[in-house]
Amino acid sequence: MAIRPFRIVGRSQFRPYATFGILSLSLLFFIWEVVITASNGVSIEQLYDHYTLVTCHVGQVPLTEIIVDGIRSLFLHLSFLELITNMLFLWVFGPAVEQFLGHKRFVAFYLAVGFGGHLASVLFSGGDCAALAGSSGAIAGILGGFLFLYPLRRIEAFIPMLGRGFNIPAFLYIFIFIGAAFLMDDGGPLSGNLAPFWDEIGGFLAGFIIFFVVTMFKAAPKANPFPTLDED
Repeated sequence: MAIRPFRIVGRSQFRPYATFGILSLSLLFFIWEVVITASNGVSIEQLYDHYTLVTCHVGQVPLTEIIVDGIRSLFLHLSFLELITNMLFLWVFGPAVEQFLGHKRFVAFYLAVGFGGHLASVLFSGGDCAALAGSSGAIAGILGGFLFLYPLRRIEAFIPMLGRGFNIPAFLYIFIFIGAAFLMDDGGPLSGNLAPFWDEIGGFLAGFIIFFVVTMFKAAPKANPFPTLDED
């Protein structure tokens, strides 16, 4: 069940340069994927074997290669639909997290939670060789951070299956979204296959834990009692 967010209720004048930069870089990487696969006549899976972090390679190749492949993995996507879906979540939830952290720290946070997802995938891959591609872990980390900072902010979302939109608190939206993934996504955990979800699980927990630590030194924003009013 697709539950697509549109925006966070309430306006802000903050300019999310880092969020826009990550979005643009992901789009450029996807264009590169299309050009390389088309010009060389190779499948995108073959491309991933050379340019992404492969779980069974950890401990077998130099650490620098793991880091480079891990970063590159966060900007490569299997399909245009996956790219658009992840970038939609980044654009909706990223700016509020970036505003709290600042531009440079947000980029560092994005990479950290992305590697949190990678780590979970490596630890629970069961020895299988899986090429990790996509920003799902990093996006899940942003959701974890957003949930910690703004659990009561209201989200405008649309469910195509029901043909209507909703305006609901962030904590409820995020848990509904995660629950829908567990219940309805192909190959989801209830089918006995957790492998596609370790990246998201690891990223989400990493984001939540990082903000638990960060807010020990910098107080989380106070809840806005009037989210529908313009913010100065």
